[in-house]
Amino acid sequence: MAAAGAAAPPLPHTFGGLVDQGPSTATAGAPPDEAAVDVESAAELELWAWLATDSAGALSADGGGRAAAEWAAVEAAVAELPHAPAADDGPVGAVAPPGEKGAAGHRGGDIGGSVLPPRLDDVEEGAYHAAVDAAAAVASAEVAGLHQLSTTLSAHDAVLAAGEATLRDVDARLGALVAEITRVRSGVASAASRVAARSAAEAHISAFVNEIVLSPALVRHIVDGSVGDAAYERALGQLSKKAAFLTLADARDAASYADVRPTVVGLLVKAVAKVRQFLVDKIDLLQRPNTNVTIVKDSVLARHKYLLEFLQDHSSASFNDVRDMYVRTMNELIYTLFRKYLFGLLALEATAGTAGETVVSAGPAVGSVGGGVAGSVSTAAPSRLSFFGLSLGGGSAPEPPPPPSTPPTTVHGGGRMAGSGGGGNRGDSSNGSSGGVGSAVGGGITTALMPASSPTTPAAAAAAAAARRVALPSFTAGDRLSVLSEVDQPAVVLAVAAAASQRLPFEAIQRSVGKMLAETCTSEHLFCVQLFGDDGRMLPLFFRRVLSMLVDAVRRYAASSSDVVGVLLTLVVARAQRVAMRARRIDALDAYYGSVDGALRPALTALLAANTSALAAAARSPRPLFPGDEDTRPTAATRRTAELTATLLAAISPSTGGAPDVTVDGALRRLRAEFVALLNSLAALYSTPKRRFVFLINNLDAVLAVLTARAVEHTDDGAFYATLLNSHVGSYVEHELADHFPDMLALVRDAERSARAAARSGTAGGNGSRQALPPSASGGAAPTRSRDEARTRAVVRDFGRNWRAGLAHMRAAVLRLFPSFTNGARVLAALCDGLLSYHRRCEGHLDTNFPAVKAELVAATAIRYEIRQYDDGLA
Repeated sequence: MAAAGAAAPPLPHTFGGLVDQGPSTATAGAPPDEAAVDVESAAELELWAWLATDSAGALSADGGGRAAAEWAAVEAAVAELPHAPAADDGPVGAVAPPGEKGAAGHRGGDIGGSVLPPRLDDVEEGAYHAAVDAAAAVASAEVAGLHQLSTTLSAHDAVLAAGEATLRDVDARLGALVAEITRVRSGVASAASRVAARSAAEAHISAFVNEIVLSPALVRHIVDGSVGDAAYERALGQLSKKAAFLTLADARDAASYADVRPTVVGLLVKAVAKVRQFLVDKIDLLQRPNTNVTIVKDSVLARHKYLLEFLQDHSSASFNDVRDMYVRTMNELIYTLFRKYLFGLLALEATAGTAGETVVSAGPAVGSVGGGVAGSVSTAAPSRLSFFGLSLGGGSAPEPPPPPSTPPTTVHGGGRMAGSGGGGNRGDSSNGSSGGVGSAVGGGITTALMPASSPTTPAAAAAAAAARRVALPSFTAGDRLSVLSEVDQPAVVLAVAAAASQRLPFEAIQRSVGKMLAETCTSEHLFCVQLFGDDGRMLPLFFRRVLSMLVDAVRRYAASSSDVVGVLLTLVVARAQRVAMRARRIDALDAYYGSVDGALRPALTALLAANTSALAAAARSPRPLFPGDEDTRPTAATRRTAELTATLLAAISPSTGGAPDVTVDGALRRLRAEFVALLNSLAALYSTPKRRFVFLINNLDAVLAVLTARAVEHTDDGAFYATLLNSHVGSYVEHELADHFPDMLALVRDAERSARAAARSGTAGGNGSRQALPPSASGGAAPTRSRDEARTRAVVRDFGRNWRAGLAHMRAAVLRLFPSFTNGARVLAALCDGLLSYHRRCEGHLDTNFPAVKAELVAATAIRYEIRQYDDGLA
């Protein structure tokens, strides 16, 4: 068990004494005495009790062990011996295990009794004692090991105690070191905080001293320096910082505050005065002649924005004075330049129409009266070429030659500037589009390129325009519609236009003025936002007088003009410019555009109503406009109405830059109705129906020709007039064929009428010959059919003799009655189609009722061949 390392409990003290006695007792030859037996029994019992306590551990430790083997040998020996049963100890041969004996001995307390039965023989006793001796030897060895282990453990305990004492000593020293480190760290932190506080105090004191002390150099720059240079700018920045520093609580509590503040205030007053005077002088440059305002604003005022910021921070009164002076200066400058620009352009105005003129009033027609539709569209009047080679005029009478002292006059409908020296005289387009008014007068806001004699009042402008009056064709837009697509183009340069004697309609003048106004407003808005931080409240101050002047000019034009085309185009141009300004998010001109619309729209409504009323009055009394029974050509009212309709349609068409307008839409419907009523009234004055239809066809064709030339034929008005024209052409074809082939048309119509009557009466499936009889036929079937056949044969033979002559006569009549080749070709084609249609219907009638007569009818191929002889394109 000791070898296995198992810890065994200490031996009983009795057994220890037994072991110490040695083997003298065991080797004695005589049996022990009673006392020895008692002692031995007691020691044996304690030994067995000890072995029973540790038997399981001893057996498992040495795999069965020597003691177990010896005990097994004892049990085997005892079992071989016969035993006499004992009265008190159970049956013979039963040996209790040492544990049970020990337990019995302990329970009974019988220490002095014999352990072994009294009748054991010597063998049993020898074996028994041998086992006891072996167990005692084992126990003694175990005890010796345990004593050695106990000694070793005691030595180890001493070492551990010494180590523990050492560790406690080290721990005490470490605790002292930690306490020292903590004390040192606390001292370092305290020293660092004192150093930081001292540094902050030094920095604060240094900054305080630097801010509150005024250096002599700073005072010299503020008092004697030149405003506008970089050194003065830095000096103003330092002075602003010192003034702001004096507003702090620390500065007000300082002892030097009372000494420094008056000096700083004095320097501020001096600096504000110098800066204000500098800015006033720069703004005053804008009023000097030949000053480029753009350069002054961008290179002087905008570059010195910090001066305005300085005034705004330290003297709001001075800042407001400078701003108000700029507003007054620019207001006067803009008004002066716009006044010269506006009235200079009005002096170049080309007027159209006379007072009270309408589409039915007396006056030269648009184009040659004898030229038909082709003359009204393409050969109306000699075209005048502008500098850019654009065809102008559109059908007006030739312009009389100018006086010898007057430069050649150029009429420009679209509003672009034209010069006499080629493209170089156009000026700088970029300046014209972004530089404001000055760009229109020669690059930058300056009067250098203004005409020396440019009028500056409405009366002077009207007198100048009357002296060089150029009349535009009434109710004809021509190239004037190009102003709608040039709304965003650069404005007209007045000096260039005056030098070239250019003439402009009012809508072109309004476009240039509006473009100049929009660009100037945009430029000033951006400049005021940059320089003054304006939120849009300054713009009305700049343009109040200018806008009033421009609105008055528009109102004078609307009140005095009979040019419905000019009023309409001016209205559309103003609306387009308003949309452009809204896209820029600048609403300063909304009131102006509203006033322009309010001035022009009533005038447009009145002019359109006047023309509609004139048509209605002429329809009620058409005799003054009746050209005579022999004249079926388009009237002057037709041409004017067509031009007016085309202009109205083009002005509201998105393809030309226009926009839909309810006023124009309503006027077009009323104008169309009254015009058709007038045509019908004039047609009723002709003596024959055929002349009436010729008149209607020529006039409607003239309207469609104008609409086609203006590219508005696909509108509702174009479709209406085309449908009406086709209806009148069909009526004319019926009358013309009835004049040349009356019998054949009567034969076909009677046959178709009889067939319809028979179909209505339910006899459509009856005798076919009766279907061909006229309603007056009554009597026998055979005589009636014979008469009908004879009549039909006569009609067929007469048609065969005369159809060529009739066709040639109709062609000659078409060429005589319809001056327009296109219209004549249309009518002649309709006549040929009508003739072939009646021939086909007659052929069907003969095939059904008179097959024998059909052979005498002219073949349709012969008629088609004859038609091709006139014109291959008509078949």
